[in-house]
Amino acid sequence: MDAIITAAGLGTRSGLNGRFRKEMLPVYMIERGKLVLRPMVESIYSSLRAGGVEKLTVVVDPADSGTIGYIGKYMPDTRIVFQRTRNGYGGAVLSAAYSVRENFFILNAGDGIMLNRGIIERMISLRSSGKYRSILTLMEVDEPEKYGTAVVERDTECVKVRKVVEKEKSGSNLALCALYLLDRSVFDFLSQDRSEIVELTPAIEKSIENGVETGGIIVRRNEWASLGRVEDYSSVVSRTLEFSSSGRLL
Repeated sequence: MDAIITAAGLGTRSGLNGRFRKEMLPVYMIERGKLVLRPMVESIYSSLRAGGVEKLTVVVDPADSGTIGYIGKYMPDTRIVFQRTRNGYGGAVLSAAYSVRENFFILNAGDGIMLNRGIIERMISLRSSGKYRSILTLMEVDEPEKYGTAVVERDTECVKVRKVVEKEKSGSNLALCALYLLDRSVFDFLSQDRSEIVELTPAIEKSIENGVETGGIIVRRNEWASLGRVEDYSSVVSRTLEFSSSGRLL
Protein backbone atom coordinates (compact mmCIF):
# COMPACT_ATOMS: atom_id res chain seq x y z
CA MET A 1 0.00 0.00 0.00
CA ASP A 2 1.20 3.51 -0.86
CA ALA A 3 1.14 6.63 1.28
CA ILE A 4 2.16 10.27 0.86
CA ILE A 5 3.15 12.67 3.64
CA THR A 6 3.20 16.33 2.62
CA ALA A 7 5.91 18.28 4.46
CA ALA A 8 6.83 21.16 2.17
CA GLY A 9 5.21 24.12 3.96
CA LEU A 10 7.05 26.99 5.61
CA GLY A 11 4.98 26.88 8.79
CA THR A 12 3.95 30.55 8.72
CA ARG A 13 0.82 30.09 10.85
CA SER A 14 2.76 27.94 13.31
CA GLY A 15 5.11 30.86 14.06
CA LEU A 16 8.19 29.13 12.60
CA ASN A 17 8.27 31.12 9.33
CA GLY A 18 10.60 28.70 7.58
CA ARG A 19 13.35 28.86 10.20
CA PHE A 20 12.39 25.41 11.46
CA ARG A 21 9.80 23.20 9.80
CA LYS A 22 6.78 22.27 11.89
CA GLU A 23 7.00 18.66 10.69
CA MET A 24 10.23 18.48 12.71
CA LEU A 25 8.68 19.65 15.98
CA PRO A 26 8.92 16.84 18.56
CA VAL A 27 5.89 14.96 19.88
CA TYR A 28 5.56 11.89 22.07
CA MET A 29 5.35 8.39 20.67
CA ILE A 30 6.14 4.83 21.69
CA GLU A 31 9.26 3.26 20.19
CA ARG A 32 10.25 -0.31 21.07
CA GLY A 33 8.00 -0.12 24.11
CA LYS A 34 9.47 3.13 25.43
CA LEU A 35 8.08 6.66 25.53
CA VAL A 36 10.21 8.91 23.32
CA LEU A 37 10.14 12.31 21.65
CA ARG A 38 10.38 12.24 17.86
CA PRO A 39 9.64 14.72 15.06
CA MET A 40 5.99 14.81 13.98
CA VAL A 41 6.92 13.48 10.53
CA GLU A 42 8.52 10.38 12.08
CA SER A 43 5.51 9.82 14.33
CA ILE A 44 3.24 9.94 11.25
CA TYR A 45 5.63 7.60 9.45
CA SER A 46 5.45 5.12 12.37
CA SER A 47 1.65 5.34 12.44
CA LEU A 48 1.32 4.67 8.72
CA ARG A 49 3.77 1.76 8.85
CA ALA A 50 1.77 0.24 11.72
CA GLY A 51 -1.36 0.64 9.58
CA GLY A 52 0.08 -1.48 6.79
CA VAL A 53 1.72 1.09 4.50
CA GLU A 54 4.63 -0.45 2.60
CA LYS A 55 5.69 2.37 0.24
CA LEU A 56 5.91 5.83 1.72
CA THR A 57 6.74 9.12 -0.03
CA VAL A 58 7.42 12.43 1.72
CA VAL A 59 7.03 15.69 -0.21
CA VAL A 60 9.50 18.34 0.96
CA ASP A 61 10.84 21.75 0.01
CA PRO A 62 14.17 21.23 -1.83
CA ALA A 63 15.69 23.97 0.37
CA ASP A 64 14.76 22.14 3.57
CA SER A 65 18.07 20.40 4.20
CA GLY A 66 17.24 19.67 7.84
CA THR A 67 14.16 17.58 7.12
CA ILE A 68 15.78 15.94 4.10
CA GLY A 69 18.79 14.93 6.18
CA TYR A 70 16.68 13.57 9.02
CA ILE A 71 14.50 11.49 6.72
CA GLY A 72 17.57 10.11 4.96
CA LYS A 73 19.13 9.06 8.25
CA TYR A 74 16.17 7.84 10.30
CA MET A 75 13.56 6.95 7.66
CA PRO A 76 15.84 5.41 5.00
CA ASP A 77 13.14 3.31 3.32
CA THR A 78 11.18 6.47 2.44
CA ARG A 79 11.16 8.17 -0.95
CA ILE A 80 11.73 11.94 -0.97
CA VAL A 81 9.94 14.06 -3.57
CA PHE A 82 10.41 17.81 -4.01
CA GLN A 83 7.69 20.41 -4.41
CA ARG A 84 9.72 22.82 -6.51
CA THR A 85 6.90 25.32 -7.10
CA ARG A 86 4.86 26.81 -4.26
CA ASN A 87 1.52 26.05 -5.85
CA GLY A 88 -0.56 24.95 -2.87
CA TYR A 89 -1.37 21.80 -0.98
CA GLY A 90 -2.89 20.17 -4.04
CA GLY A 91 0.30 20.93 -5.92
CA ALA A 92 2.32 19.16 -3.23
CA VAL A 93 0.12 16.07 -3.55
CA LEU A 94 0.35 16.13 -7.35
CA SER A 95 4.15 16.28 -7.22
CA ALA A 96 4.14 12.77 -5.71
CA ALA A 97 1.65 11.27 -8.17
CA TYR A 98 4.26 9.24 -10.05
CA SER A 99 5.27 7.45 -6.84
CA VAL A 100 1.79 5.93 -6.38
CA ARG A 101 1.53 2.59 -8.19
CA GLU A 102 -1.74 1.29 -6.79
CA ASN A 103 -5.37 2.33 -7.36
CA PHE A 104 -5.56 4.19 -4.07
CA PHE A 105 -3.24 5.76 -1.50
CA ILE A 106 -3.19 7.19 2.01
CA LEU A 107 -2.49 10.92 2.28
CA ASN A 108 -1.41 12.52 5.56
CA ALA A 109 -0.41 16.15 6.00
CA GLY A 110 2.94 16.39 7.75
CA ASP A 111 1.62 18.66 10.49
CA GLY A 112 -1.19 16.42 11.77
CA ILE A 113 -1.55 12.93 13.18
CA MET A 114 -4.47 10.63 13.93
CA LEU A 115 -3.84 9.50 17.49
CA ASN A 116 -6.27 6.60 17.19
CA ARG A 117 -4.40 4.31 14.83
CA GLY A 118 -7.39 2.05 14.44
CA ILE A 119 -8.85 4.71 12.13
CA ILE A 120 -6.36 3.86 9.39
CA GLU A 121 -7.38 0.20 9.59
CA ARG A 122 -11.05 1.21 9.31
CA MET A 123 -10.31 3.31 6.23
CA ILE A 124 -8.55 0.43 4.51
CA SER A 125 -11.34 -1.97 5.49
CA LEU A 126 -13.97 0.34 3.97
CA ARG A 127 -12.01 0.58 0.74
CA SER A 128 -11.60 -3.21 0.65
CA SER A 129 -15.36 -3.67 1.03
CA GLY A 130 -15.78 -2.17 -2.44
CA LYS A 131 -18.49 0.27 -1.35
CA TYR A 132 -16.28 3.37 -1.29
CA ARG A 133 -13.31 4.31 -3.43
CA SER A 134 -12.24 7.27 -1.27
CA ILE A 135 -12.59 7.70 2.48
CA LEU A 136 -12.24 10.95 4.42
CA THR A 137 -11.79 11.51 8.15
CA LEU A 138 -14.07 14.14 9.65
CA MET A 139 -14.46 15.90 12.99
CA GLU A 140 -17.12 18.20 14.44
CA VAL A 141 -15.95 21.83 14.82
CA ASP A 142 -17.45 25.05 16.17
CA GLU A 143 -16.36 27.32 13.29
CA PRO A 144 -16.71 25.20 10.16
CA GLU A 145 -16.16 28.15 7.79
CA LYS A 146 -12.47 28.06 8.78
CA TYR A 147 -12.08 24.52 7.43
CA GLY A 148 -12.81 22.40 4.45
CA THR A 149 -16.12 20.72 5.30
CA ALA A 150 -18.18 17.75 4.14
CA VAL A 151 -21.92 17.46 3.56
CA VAL A 152 -22.90 13.90 4.45
CA GLU A 153 -25.74 11.46 4.94
CA ARG A 154 -25.71 8.65 7.44
CA ASP A 155 -24.72 5.16 6.38
CA THR A 156 -24.51 1.87 8.25
CA GLU A 157 -20.74 1.77 8.81
CA CYS A 158 -19.82 5.43 8.43
CA VAL A 159 -21.27 8.37 6.51
CA LYS A 160 -21.65 8.90 2.79
CA VAL A 161 -20.01 12.13 1.60
CA ARG A 162 -22.21 14.05 -0.82
CA LYS A 163 -20.12 17.20 -1.19
CA VAL A 164 -16.95 18.87 0.11
CA VAL A 165 -16.23 22.61 0.09
CA GLU A 166 -13.15 24.63 1.05
CA LYS A 167 -13.68 27.28 3.76
CA GLU A 168 -17.21 28.17 2.70
CA LYS A 169 -20.58 27.88 4.38
CA SER A 170 -21.93 24.42 3.61
CA GLY A 171 -24.45 23.93 6.41
CA SER A 172 -22.20 21.22 7.85
CA ASN A 173 -20.02 21.34 10.96
CA LEU A 174 -17.94 18.34 9.85
CA ALA A 175 -14.41 19.49 9.02
CA LEU A 176 -11.91 17.51 6.99
CA CYS A 177 -8.98 16.11 8.93
CA ALA A 178 -5.82 15.97 6.83
CA LEU A 179 -5.81 12.18 6.72
CA TYR A 180 -7.38 10.73 3.60
CA LEU A 181 -7.62 7.50 1.66
CA LEU A 182 -8.01 8.64 -1.94
CA ASP A 183 -8.69 6.93 -5.23
CA ARG A 184 -5.80 7.71 -7.54
CA SER A 185 -8.20 9.38 -9.99
CA VAL A 186 -7.87 12.48 -7.77
CA PHE A 187 -4.54 13.13 -9.52
CA ASP A 188 -6.43 13.67 -12.79
CA PHE A 189 -8.57 16.38 -11.21
CA LEU A 190 -5.55 18.01 -9.58
CA SER A 191 -3.70 18.11 -12.90
CA GLN A 192 -6.70 19.77 -14.58
CA ASP A 193 -6.54 22.69 -12.13
CA ARG A 194 -4.75 25.57 -13.87
CA SER A 195 -4.99 27.90 -10.88
CA GLU A 196 -1.87 29.48 -9.48
CA ILE A 197 -2.64 27.75 -6.18
CA VAL A 198 -3.89 24.18 -6.53
CA GLU A 199 -6.13 22.99 -3.69
CA LEU A 200 -7.00 19.41 -2.77
CA THR A 201 -10.61 19.91 -1.63
CA PRO A 202 -11.94 21.04 -5.06
CA ALA A 203 -10.28 18.02 -6.65
CA ILE A 204 -12.01 15.70 -4.17
CA GLU A 205 -15.31 17.46 -4.94
CA LYS A 206 -14.79 16.95 -8.67
CA SER A 207 -14.08 13.27 -8.08
CA ILE A 208 -17.38 12.96 -6.17
CA GLU A 209 -19.22 14.76 -8.97
CA ASN A 210 -17.71 12.27 -11.41
CA GLY A 211 -18.97 9.24 -9.56
CA VAL A 212 -16.20 8.35 -7.11
CA GLU A 213 -18.16 6.97 -4.16
CA THR A 214 -16.74 8.63 -1.05
CA GLY A 215 -17.26 7.67 2.58
CA GLY A 216 -16.41 9.47 5.77
CA ILE A 217 -15.35 8.35 9.24
CA ILE A 218 -16.22 10.78 12.04
CA VAL A 219 -13.52 10.91 14.70
CA ARG A 220 -13.48 12.57 18.09
CA ARG A 221 -11.92 16.02 18.16
CA ASN A 222 -9.12 14.94 20.50
CA GLU A 223 -8.13 12.06 18.20
CA TRP A 224 -6.76 14.42 15.54
CA ALA A 225 -3.75 16.54 16.56
CA SER A 226 -2.61 19.30 14.20
CA LEU A 227 0.24 21.83 14.40
CA GLY A 228 -1.54 24.32 12.16
CA ARG A 229 -1.28 27.33 14.48
CA VAL A 230 1.39 28.48 16.91
CA GLU A 231 -0.97 28.19 19.90
CA ASP A 232 -1.80 24.55 19.03
CA TYR A 233 1.59 23.10 19.83
CA SER A 234 1.26 22.69 23.61
CA SER A 235 -2.09 20.93 23.13
CA VAL A 236 -0.61 18.58 20.53
CA VAL A 237 2.30 17.63 22.77
CA SER A 238 -0.05 17.04 25.71
CA ARG A 239 -2.36 14.83 23.66
CA THR A 240 0.45 12.74 22.18
CA LEU A 241 1.74 12.21 25.73
CA GLU A 242 -1.74 11.25 26.95
CA PHE A 243 -2.41 8.79 24.13
CA SER A 244 1.11 7.29 24.23
CA SER A 245 1.18 6.88 28.00
CA SER A 246 -2.26 5.25 28.04
CA GLY A 247 -1.31 2.76 25.34
CA ARG A 248 -3.92 4.07 22.91
CA LEU A 249 -1.17 5.30 20.59
CA LEU A 250 0.85 2.21 19.71
